[in-house]
Amino acid sequence: MVENNEYTNTIILNANLMKTKGQAHKYFIEKFDLPSYYGKNLDALWDVLTERREKTHIVIQGVEKLLENLGDYGSAIIDLFEDLEHEYDNYTLEMK
Repeated sequence: MVENNEYTNTIILNANLMKTKGQAHKYFIEKFDLPSYYGKNLDALWDVLTERREKTHIVIQGVEKLLENLGDYGSAIIDLFEDLEHEYDNYTLEMK
């Protein structure tokens, strides 16, 4: 478990609120306070998140629901956040 005081931000993503790709990207805009130029796809999400330097702990609640709702796209979302954690020291990931 990560000590939250080590991180500037803790972002909690509730999979129940991501039933479609469109809903997922609207939710990412809200939760990550993404810029207006965000392209609403996973490549664009990667680009904007990798530009950031603040320490961020991401919690995905309901991983099974994310996969149920979005199938392969849900898997791709999980892969993106796992890659983010492995490639960037300022991100950690917790999945429930």
